[in-house]
Amino acid sequence: MKKNYSTLLLSALGVFILCVFTLVATDNLSSTKEENEDYYAIVGDLDARIESLEIKNSTLTITTSSAAEEYCAKTTKSTPGLNNICWKKLDNNKASTSVYSNKLYYVWIKDNTGKVMEPVTINSGEE
Repeated sequence: MKKNYSTLLLSALGVFILCVFTLVATDNLSSTKEENEDYYAIVGDLDARIESLEIKNSTLTITTSSAAEEYCAKTTKSTPGLNNICWKKLDNNKASTSVYSNKLYYVWIKDNTGKVMEPVTINSGEE
């Protein structure tokens, strides 16, 4: 009797876990969010501008115009989403971040209206 009770309990727990997993997977696959809800529209003409990009001693220094609020620098060309951890605040229109050598970096800036500028590239191998 004890063995049957353990088997029944274990089976019921397995079915419960399977049901929860199925519900979570179904919810994620059939989400009602718009496809591009998490992404910015890239705009070519912004008030915000990248004034200069410079790499020295494995540090990328970004200088922007006063309308820029945040920047994102990464090695992939895909536009960063709304909640991407890549976005960092600018401090007095400047920012510095560490970079790897011999990599091509894409740099975006976001202005105070939430628009994102087309990426500018810089090669960290050219110091």
